[in-house]
Formats: sequence, structure tokens, C-alpha cells
Amino acid sequence: MQVIRDLISSTIFDPNVKGGLRWPLGKANSGGHYSVVAIWHTKPEAYNSSSTKLKLREANRFDFRETASEVTREVNLMLTGLKNLFKPVDTVIAAYYSEGVNRTLLRFGARLRGWARKGGDEGGKA
Repeated sequence: MQVIRDLISSTIFDPNVKGGLRWPLGKANSGGHYSVVAIWHTKPEAYNSSSTKLKLREANRFDFRETASEVTREVNLMLTGLKNLFKPVDTVIAAYYSEGVNRTLLRFGARLRGWARKGGDEGGKA
């Protein structure tokens, strides 16, 4: 187990290399027993309100065996309060709630577009 800990602790964060991680010369393996074959790190962000949860994640993956890399932006939108919006029977109230859902989705859409343009580094929480 100590061999694996040493391998992990020798990791150097370097945004200039594929995958964002590197090891000092000769430290990417542990004497033939274990070696680094792929790396993956993520940058998560979360936004919450009373009726919605939005999770954004930028994942950076690199496979040393195939020398292939991938950077993805992932979005998970949960409309937690949506079920409450469909309970009202009155059509005026239902229309009001429907308009609220549309406004909320438009705000999240604008936030997502801003996040994508800035490379996922938008600060602050909603």
C-alpha cells in the first residue's frame, strides 16, 4: 500500500501537460509493480435554489496507453420543486407557476452560456 501512496504523493499538478498531472522522471511507476496508465481530474460547481439544483463539472482525462485526452463539460439540472408546480387546479395559478419555471430555466440557460464562454471559471454561487 505504501508503494501506491508514494506514487500518488509524487504527482505534480501542471496545467501545461495533457491531463494536468505529471510525475518526476522515473516516478510514474513503482519498480514494475504499479504504473500510471490514465489520469482524470474534475472541477465541480454547484448551484442550489429552493426549486432547482444545478451541477456543473469540467472533467479532464488522459490515457497514457493510447495518448488520448478528453476535456468535457457536464451539466446536471434537477428541478426538485417541479412536482409542486403542477398541484394547483386553478388555471390562473398554473399559468403563473409555468411562467416562473420558464423564467428560472432562462436564468439557468444564461448562466450556463456564461460558464461555457468563460471556460467554467465563473465564480460565485446562485
